[in-house]
Amino acid sequence: MGRSMKELNFRTNIQCFEMAQKPVVLYEDHRSILFALWHAKWVAELLTKPHTLVTFDLHDDLRTPSSDVRKKALNFRNGGDEREFYSFVEWEVGALDDDWVIIAMDLGLVGDVINVGAGDEEGGNLADPFVSIPDISETETSHRVWKLDHLWNALAARGALRDIARRDTLEPLWKTIGWDPEKLIFENNVSIILDFDLDCFSIKGPDDCCRIAWPPEIMIDLFERESDCGLSSTQFIRRLRDESTIVTIAKESPYCGGTWQSEVILDTLSRILFDDRLR
Repeated sequence: MGRSMKELNFRTNIQCFEMAQKPVVLYEDHRSILFALWHAKWVAELLTKPHTLVTFDLHDDLRTPSSDVRKKALNFRNGGDEREFYSFVEWEVGALDDDWVIIAMDLGLVGDVINVGAGDEEGGNLADPFVSIPDISETETSHRVWKLDHLWNALAARGALRDIARRDTLEPLWKTIGWDPEKLIFENNVSIILDFDLDCFSIKGPDDCCRIAWPPEIMIDLFERESDCGLSSTQFIRRLRDESTIVTIAKESPYCGGTWQSEVILDTLSRILFDDRLR
């Protein structure tokens, strides 16, 4: 039996809670997710295999790390010293938090990736909404990556989570998370990491030189508004939460307009996802 996820509370700038029978890990820099997932696999023994990552993020965070960094990541694929791993993440993974997704693949923590919110990202690392990234290990299969628009658009009649007319194209996406777009339920037993970067819910400020949080009433309205099928984004995301093994949240304050703006988003997300109990 593995040790507790709550041991992460002894690490700097990481908080771990249990909400809705799930470990929820909260931290500042997005690359800190690697601490949480590596701990979940090798210490708490929660991640017994690579999980599908469903991440709500304004950016795709898929810049390719240097070959030297990727080779170092492979040294930790089968475990290792936790102190050495923390040092690797802090000093070798990109300080801009833009290359951690591929490192998570190299570590054997993440399989396929569904990015929600970066579908219209300007200047992203991936120009296409779907790509396949070869695994660094010659014995592993490729990782599939989908970039979607925001959830309420993905749940619309012609959205990526609903459009039956595009079944041939979209069915691999649905199967990755066990989603049935006709019954509007999760049917298969899949392994999911549910992740949030709070900058997904920020916009450029009036002077175009900073970012500000989405107004809470607008964010809540967007999530609670029913699509034409009668399913709201809040209902979908809570069902996804229930299917997940772990929930991770990066506050990323500098990309939200500062600490206060990031806290505004976190409070709103807490209301949407956890009935305002996270705070």
